[in-house]
Amino acid sequence: MREKPKWRFSLKYNYDKSGFTNKTALAKLLTEMVWPHFWAEEIILLLLVLVYCTVRELARVIGREKMLRLFFGPAPLPAF
Repeated sequence: MREKPKWRFSLKYNYDKSGFTNKTALAKLLTEMVWPHFWAEEIILLLLVLVYCTVRELARVIGREKMLRLFFGPAPLPAF
């Protein structure tokens, strides 16, 4: 049978001894949080997801080739 590492106990012991709990961590987070910055990031992430889903569905409906022509113009003629 494999022996458990001893360092896990020491980390747990140090964590408990420090007095830092989830309640104090949450209180610190709420006092130091910059809420306008947080909500700005959330709005940007939401917009990125919505744009990605919209473009993906549009490409699925009209086709890949038509989508490429729509954004990048017609493909140049091959040179002979």
